[in-house]
Amino acid sequence: MAEETPTPESSGGGGSRLLTVIVLVQLLAIGGLTYFLFNMKQDIDLLRTASQAEQSDKMAIAEDNEQLTIEEREEKWVGPLVDLGGQIVVNLRGMDGRNHLLRTSLSIEVDSEETRREVESKIIMIRYSLTRLLSSRRPEEVIGAEQMELVRNSMKRTADAVLASKKGKVVNVWPNDWILE
Repeated sequence: MAEETPTPESSGGGGSRLLTVIVLVQLLAIGGLTYFLFNMKQDIDLLRTASQAEQSDKMAIAEDNEQLTIEEREEKWVGPLVDLGGQIVVNLRGMDGRNHLLRTSLSIEVDSEETRREVESKIIMIRYSLTRLLSSRRPEEVIGAEQMELVRNSMKRTADAVLASKKGKVVNVWPNDWILE
């Protein structure tokens, strides 16, 4: 009797197919893990940046408060106000991946009537800049009294930068409502 040698067709090649499937599954797992870690790094970087900005804002608030005496803080008057007209609505993406809406309407306090007229001529640019600023925040960054003060300080600096006036300045930004959904 003649000895039969197995041919590739008769053995089925199951071993090499199984090895190929295992390698593909491992590559997909490594790719998914890499994607996950890359996104986590971006979130950590965003948190670090937000934390640094928050620290900077806290220091600015402390400096502002230290420069005023108690009597000056009590006597602080509200200057001319400019209503930015209508609500600003922005999407905020939470750490949990859910989307939230922030609805607010704002008034800007300025130091003089001349500055008020200047702000009124730049309302569209100021609204746009404030909308961009708010939409860059996370819901966790706009909830609570301390967080709101930090955001207000950032809005004040942003509005003042857009105004870029040599004669006047933005004194404060006052939210008329602040609703997070």
